[in-house]
Amino acid sequence: MTLARWKAWVGMLLLFTLGFLSGTVASYWYFHRDYMMRPDRFLSVMGEQMIAYLELTEEQKAVLEEAIRQAQDEFRAMIERAKPEAEEIVRRAQDKLVPLLTTEQLKRLDEFRREGERIRRKMEEEEARRQSR
Repeated sequence: MTLARWKAWVGMLLLFTLGFLSGTVASYWYFHRDYMMRPDRFLSVMGEQMIAYLELTEEQKAVLEEAIRQAQDEFRAMIERAKPEAEEIVRRAQDKLVPLLTTEQLKRLDEFRREGERIRRKMEEEEARRQSR
């Protein structure tokens, strides 16, 4: 194989990897937004189902509700701890692609990164507003 073909294959592989990682991150953010950033929704639904299914007493309901509140706090802490590692993984994958990109593609990648940061900030602001209510 010639050097040009190797570069093409490596470029395609990195592009596929970047696409895969972008999809994974997008899925993570979607899940994070709907469930993990709102564990109250997920855990509340689970709690309501348990209360109905198990026919809990008022005392048992109170214990379950406290357990759910504690779990919500633990979920939020876990998410905060995982964020930097997830961001670093994506950054390293993107950095491998950079040497293969044209000047125009580098500009687009920069725009892509800025848009991702804008969306992340917006989601954090929405979560902060939800928590302050």
